[in-house]
Amino acid sequence: MTTKMSSSGRLIDKLPPAKRTKPMEVMALGFNRTGTISALKIALEKLGYNVYHMSKCVTR
Repeated sequence: MTTKMSSSGRLIDKLPPAKRTKPMEVMALGFNRTGTISALKIALEKLGYNVYHMSKCVTR
């Protein structure tokens, strides 16, 4: 059985684009439970970047 996607696409594509007050410089994504928070977060903070974890982004 195949599922046919509606012609309108995904709901997320219908949202207006987010307005950034500052351009995004780096987007670093990691799989859960791989030490991304501890290692990558610390490294990026040492380089002077503001680091946001997805759990904090969802609650804002």
